Amino acid sequence: MLQQNILSKFNSKLEEELNNLFHLSDLPLYFNKTGNKEFTNYQRISIIILFVRSKKSLRDFILEF
Repeated sequence: MLQQNILSKFNSKLEEELNNLFHLSDLPLYFNKTGNKEFTNYQRISIIILFVRSKKSLRDFILEF
């Protein structure tokens, strides 16, 4: 069983806002119950948001990431 740790302190305002967004959205941790469980939906959405905010090409973003 997957266990989540809830941290009371955030590293940035963006991290706090993302956390609030995920709790309000009521998304499941994974969309596919039998699929790959390497990353959660929260991690995938966070990376997409970071990519959009970076305003870089996908290639440059991946190299930096």
